[in-house]
Amino acid sequence: MVKLSEHPAQNVQLYVTNYLQVHAAGNAARLHQLQPYFLSVLSQVNRGRAAKNRVLSFLRQEALNSPSAARLVAEMLERLCVTNAIGDKAEIIVLLRDIHLRFPDVPVPISIKPVQTVTE
Repeated sequence: MVKLSEHPAQNVQLYVTNYLQVHAAGNAARLHQLQPYFLSVLSQVNRGRAAKNRVLSFLRQEALNSPSAARLVAEMLERLCVTNAIGDKAEIIVLLRDIHLRFPDVPVPISIKPVQTVTE
């Protein structure tokens, strides 16, 4: 799977998403190995929507399961949240917020402020 993830073709990158659950779930070392793949898929502009959605879903699941995975995912998403398209950026920011709420000790590149309500 790691060798396949190095292939730049979109159809191969989509194919690799079929094996994330089986070969990478719950494995922090494998997540680290696949970091270039995740960044490659998520950095594509206006391409590879199915692969992006699957990768983001997988990263969400992993990040919310363990602090070590959350730390790795937050580091990856830090670079992407300032460069991606608006739709992807919103989803990335929501994931970073969820990581912060689940694991407050994991550093994230956003700050969460309470909403002030106006009462009359």
